[in-house]
Amino acid sequence: MAEQLQSQGKNLVSFPQFQHDGETQVKSDFIQYNLDVSTDSRWFIANTHPMARIRLPYVQELGEFVTGQNYMTTRTHLPSFLLKITLDGEGFLRYNNQEYYTQKGEFFLIDCRQPHYYSTSPRSDFWNVIWIHFWGGDAQEYYKCFLEANHGSPKSVLRIPESVELIRNLIRDYSAEFYTDYQTDIKASAQISTLLSNCVLSVLEHEDKLLLQTPPKFVFEVRNYIAEHYQERITLDFLAEKFYVNKFYLHKQFHLYLHTTPREFQKNLRINKAKEFLRASTLSIGDIAEALGFDTPSYFISSFRKAEGKTPLQFRHEWGA
Repeated sequence: MAEQLQSQGKNLVSFPQFQHDGETQVKSDFIQYNLDVSTDSRWFIANTHPMARIRLPYVQELGEFVTGQNYMTTRTHLPSFLLKITLDGEGFLRYNNQEYYTQKGEFFLIDCRQPHYYSTSPRSDFWNVIWIHFWGGDAQEYYKCFLEANHGSPKSVLRIPESVELIRNLIRDYSAEFYTDYQTDIKASAQISTLLSNCVLSVLEHEDKLLLQTPPKFVFEVRNYIAEHYQERITLDFLAEKFYVNKFYLHKQFHLYLHTTPREFQKNLRINKAKEFLRASTLSIGDIAEALGFDTPSYFISSFRKAEGKTPLQFRHEWGA
């Protein structure tokens, strides 16, 4: 079987069969797996250029498997992100002390530095899955965006099916007997970013559908009030009393529909107005702080630095008044 598989491409990995009690050291503190896959399954290691590994998100391994009932992997401390998309059958994932089943049209995205276990689902005879290991660049930030949008869950429905073809394109690139090395890696980095964007957008699209129902009227009334009175002291208790709603419910619904809290919304309005003053006026820092409702100039300076990564004076010097 290994000879047949090796003939398909230069970087194709042969398929040794590890038993459930077998252990091996492969770039991580611990890995144990049973590679129960069909003979037409594909698994490629990408020999990426050193500059790509330093600067860009880059492909480590990728492939497409049709697995048997004994397929499994358990691993920890591997510096890699793993995206697996279920094409048919069903897979199983244990991650962060939670268990997930992935069916056709679903995917999971995990940080392989964390302990994890995945396998063919015990409820299924097979799992047809396409996957990619990647690392580097801004992959970490995309992953954080995905988890934040998906409420901490590694699993979601794939609502942008073109993602499957993107991985197949990468498989074709890295399975070629000769490929353009750095040029291929440059193109791959863009495709990884697109894949990660698709993961986040798949989640956000689902959230948007949930929000098609009409939000409570008070959400926009609160928003409009804050926009008109952003320089005043506004507390959650004050808003709850003014709009006759429980403050915890107000906070939750405001965040659900506007993706921010009332306090953060007001602070962002103040910071944006501060940038207008800093660019288009000669008002002192103290005068700007007072005009925007900050208690003290020092509180204004610290809030501005936290939001913009620089002081108001640094911002003014960069952009001019």
